[in-house]
This record gives sequence, C-alpha cells and structure tokens, in this order.
Amino acid sequence: MHKNLFTYLILFIYFQIFITNCFLSQNNIATIIVDETDSINTVNNTLLGYNNNWYVPEMMFENDNITYRTEFEDIYSQCSHHLQRMSGTASQHHDWKLDTVMPPTNRQSQLDNWGNPYISYYGIVEWILKVREYNPDAKFIWTLNMTHMSSIDHADLAEFLLYEGSGNPNAGVDWKQVRINLGLGTSAVNIEFIELGNELDVGGHQFTIQQYIDSCQNAINAMLAVVPGIKFSAHVATGPWNQSNSWKSWHRDILQSLSDDLDYLSFHAYYEGIAIKTMELDYIKHIRQDIQNPIYSNNSDINIVITEHARWINSNTHSDDNLKGSIAKAHLLARLMQNKTVTHANYHGLLVRAYNAMGPYSSNVINRYKGGPFEVSELFSKAFSNSQAVVSSLVSGDLTDWMDAQATLIHSVIKRKDGGLNLIIVNKSDSLDRNINLSFNGTYYLNKKIIITAANMSDYNDHNQQPITSNETIVNDGQPLSSYLIDKQSVTVLFLDNTPANTNATKDYSNKLNIKPNPMRNSSIIEFNNPNNTLSIINIYDLNGKRVLKVIRSYSNFIELKKERLCSGIYLIQLQNKQHLSYGKLVVE
Repeated sequence: MHKNLFTYLILFIYFQIFITNCFLSQNNIATIIVDETDSINTVNNTLLGYNNNWYVPEMMFENDNITYRTEFEDIYSQCSHHLQRMSGTASQHHDWKLDTVMPPTNRQSQLDNWGNPYISYYGIVEWILKVREYNPDAKFIWTLNMTHMSSIDHADLAEFLLYEGSGNPNAGVDWKQVRINLGLGTSAVNIEFIELGNELDVGGHQFTIQQYIDSCQNAINAMLAVVPGIKFSAHVATGPWNQSNSWKSWHRDILQSLSDDLDYLSFHAYYEGIAIKTMELDYIKHIRQDIQNPIYSNNSDINIVITEHARWINSNTHSDDNLKGSIAKAHLLARLMQNKTVTHANYHGLLVRAYNAMGPYSSNVINRYKGGPFEVSELFSKAFSNSQAVVSSLVSGDLTDWMDAQATLIHSVIKRKDGGLNLIIVNKSDSLDRNINLSFNGTYYLNKKIIITAANMSDYNDHNQQPITSNETIVNDGQPLSSYLIDKQSVTVLFLDNTPANTNATKDYSNKLNIKPNPMRNSSIIEFNNPNNTLSIINIYDLNGKRVLKVIRSYSNFIELKKERLCSGIYLIQLQNKQHLSYGKLVVE
C-alpha cells in the first residue's frame, strides 16, 4: 500500500514538473507587430547625454594636471558626445570665471560642495574643447550657479558663451573676446539650454519657492538682455516620490510665474527604487498635464528634460553600473524613445564620483574602462544612426506590458532613412530567453546584431576585467526575419535591411581604403577621403563577420592601427562617415 502511494507520489511530482515546463516554454514566447508606416516620434540623440564633474582631474590628467592620460583618451574618444552637461550640485559652488585664467595651473582654488578646496583644471574651456575634439556638433547644457553668482555674472556668462554681435554689451570685460582668445571661437557655443540651478528645493542651499522664482527671473532677464532667444529650464521638485502630493506645488508655482520664459522643466530620475513605469505615469505624466493646464501655464510647448538619471545606488555600490543597472538604463531609454514629452536625458554620469560610466572614482586606479552604462549609450547611438523616426509597434506575451512594474521585455523600433529598421529589445529576465515572433508590413533581413550581456546580473566592469561586453556580429543567412531568440539579461539591437547583406546595394564595396603597409608587421596607416574633416567610424571584422576591434574615431584623413591590438590573420575593415562607406582587407602577420 505504502509502496503504491510512493509510486503515485513520484508520478504526480513528475507530472507537475512536466506541466510547469510546458507553461514555462509557452511563457517565453512573445510577438512584436511593427507598423513601419506609422511614425510616432522623432529620434532624439539628445536622449544619450552625460553628466560631467569639476572635481575629478586624477581621472583624466597626468601629474602635471595638463596632459591628458592615454587611458582616458582611449575611452573618451569612443564616446559619441551627443549632449554634455556639467555637474548640477557641484555647479552651485563653481565659479566659471576662474576657469578663464590660463594656464590651469595658475588658477585660484575654490571650495566644493563639501567645503574642500579644489582647483578646476578641467574647467569650462577644457571641457568644451575636449568634447568638441571628438564631436564638433556636440550640444551642451549649462547649469547656472544660483547660490554664489549674481545676475551680473549670469549676463557675463551669456556674453562669454553665446554673444556673436559687435561691441561689448555688458561693458567691463569683453567676454566674447575672452572666448575667442581661449580658442572657443567667434561663433556661439552650442548651448542647448541654460538650466536654472540644481535641486535648490533641498540640501544645504535650500530656497523657498519664492526665492527660487525670483532668482530664476533675475537670471533670465539678465541673460536675455545680452542674447535674446536663450532657452531656459527650471527644475521640478527633487525626489517627488519621497513627498506627498505637495511636490506638485513647486512646479505649478514655477509655471504660473515663469512659463512664458521657459522652454523646459528639469526632472531627475533615479529608478529601481522607483519603477520606471512609475516615473512615467505618476510623475512625468502629471508634470506634462500641468504644463498643458491653463490654470498653471501660459506655455503648453514646454518639454521635460531628464538632466540626471541612473539606477539608484543602494547597499550594493555597483547597483548602477553592473549588468542589472545597465539593463535598467536601456529600459529607460527604450521607453523615452516613445515619449514625446521628454526630449533630453543625461546619464549621471560620464566622469563623476559615483554613477560612473568610465570607471570608479579612485586616484589609485588610472586605467579607465568602459562600464556597462557606457556600452549601453554607445549601442543606442549606433541604433539611432541614420534614423528617420520611431515607429509604431505592438507587443504581446507574458511580462511585456510596460505599464506593469514586473514587465521584463521592453522594446522600441526605429525606421532608418535607407528604409531599414533597427529593433531594440531589452530582456530584463535573469532566467528566461524570449522567443520573439516578428511581423512587419514589408520584408526585412537581419544583417547585423549587437548584444550586450554578461554571465550574471551582478557582474560589473573594472580595470581588471570587463564581463559586460558589446558583441557585434554580421549575419548573412539571406532569409527574411520572422522570429528571433533574445538572450536572457541582455540588450539587443537587430539591424534589418530590405535586402540580404550580400546583395545590399547601399554598400559601395568599390570604394577601397588605402592601407599600408599591408601585410602589417608592426603597424599600418589607413588612409581615406575626408575633405570636410567629418567624424569617421572604423570597424574591424574577422572572416566570420564578428567585430574584433571597437569603433575608432578620427577627424583627419588617416589613422594608425597598431599590431598589438590584433592577432595574426585576415580582417575586413569598414569605414563610415557622412559621405560614404569604404572597405579594405588587412593581413596581419
């Protein structure tokens, strides 16, 4: 009797396992239906911005505080630099005028937000020049020092950064001429907007709402008197999820007083702590509704900018830059692409004391490296390249509803100017691959894929090892794409063309690169046409179509490639700029 019961129990357990596995196998299936004829938003590379910091010279300079470290340059040159903002809190203590004293080693020390002295070796001039070196079209956000600098200083800043007229509008120092003398040029700096302070409703320099409004109005008036047409952003309440509904009164009072002069409202998003869908539905959505409500605002065209965002650092100091934090950043970006309300976003940050995309804050570690958040930004930058619009798509399947805080599959679709599509798919599950059925109006072929992943969600990159990697593969199967298996805990971009890769007429293989010497012994020079000195991107692939060397950028017409970065073998070299695609074959001995 007992033996029979035991046998039945074993059979029952196996039956339960079988049923569970059947359900699990169903749970991994999702369907994405794309309508590439329906554009729902523009593609804004200003969503791929970074924050910087005044206080981190050891991250970038040799001991002389003037010469940039090779380790810093190697990584910094691989950043797209679409949008750059200098630190918010630190900017409430920083005197930009002291940055105009040259050389930097002669500058006067200042006090940081902890009361410690520092010298701004990487000041306003160095920052703008270094970013422009790698992207002449980069846009900048300037955060005004509202606690220590006056309206006169703000007017001088407008003249220094933006004035292009004749004469000296403020009398005193000719700040336009100072800009020219320091190498920033006769044309205005490409300032996207002026941010009116940072988190001044909290902290050591807490303003009342009326103090903040008055300070904003004085700054706006002073700067517009010098350069009409400047765009401004005021900040909403800091950490509204820590407050009751009273958080709304801060931005409502701002809108009632300043909306005629504002173009943006700044919001800081620190998520997972707070779910990303909660950021969208409970905060950004409500701010947008108040902007459009004539009770509060005279200007319904004000947009929202996320001038700081990252996964919140909890007891795990790498919760922002481990794989889980990197995937969370991709989740936010994929959602923002479809949100017409938010036009700019800055990851916090590229070089800061925490939330660092280029390695930890440590004067003992000089080797910079690409953290997971850096890899995510550059992957999205590739997906945004040559884009026409974000297009409509519907997804179905378990855990695919973005309005569900438990959703693990998030996606967005871009239509390119050449008629192809880029599918961005974020799989937040640490246990389940997802089998995606795909439906389009037209026929598309998978010709390239890039995947960011690691073995574990807790993995993070450091100067010893980089488990979070971005792997690019050329696909030449020649079959129309109807399904794809998305790896667990990954960010994937599928690059789809109208024709298979081997018959893609948009690629001009007759445009050859001049490579010498070839074969390479120690190094080779790659020469190419670049009459306008535009940005060129070089990728190197092995014969299996896998990219083996990360993107290299150059604004000249040649670049030197060293053997130490390649193993012996045959490689395909691809160069792309605004004019054309060029190809070459390199043999490495």
